[in-house]
Amino acid sequence: MGAEIRSAVRHCPRDTHAPPLAGRRVVIVDDIATNRLVLRLMLEPLGLSVAEAGCGIEALDMLAAEPADLVLSDLNMPGIDGIETVRRLRGMDGLKALPVALVTADTRFMLGEVEHALGIFAVIRKPVIYEELTMLAVDALTTAGTEGRAVAEPWILRS
Repeated sequence: MGAEIRSAVRHCPRDTHAPPLAGRRVVIVDDIATNRLVLRLMLEPLGLSVAEAGCGIEALDMLAAEPADLVLSDLNMPGIDGIETVRRLRGMDGLKALPVALVTADTRFMLGEVEHALGIFAVIRKPVIYEELTMLAVDALTTAGTEGRAVAEPWILRS
């Protein structure tokens, strides 16, 4: 498995001109450890601090204990899915404006009224492409807290 993961991220360029993201915290929520690892390996070279949660409940507990600057959540997970995870997250103190993107292999899924109302600003298709993830992270972390941006500027990568 290690060779497969290295292969998946081997051509991740190290952009020295990217905005400084050092110290910003991203929480990755996915029930599949390999998916979390691939995202981690793409995000850490940007200077981001990455925390991983294996399910929505674990992510909510983590966010209650320590805030984050961005959440990347799988859409389809056992227990509570990505949508329900975000719905509960929005009810927590101080997390109403937290940027959240859904990550999915479901090519039919599109952001709808419910997702816009929850402030989900992007859908990232699997397999995740490094350049797309980088652009999304930079956008989310350099414009975080802008009210209404989920409705005004949704990202749907490879729709």
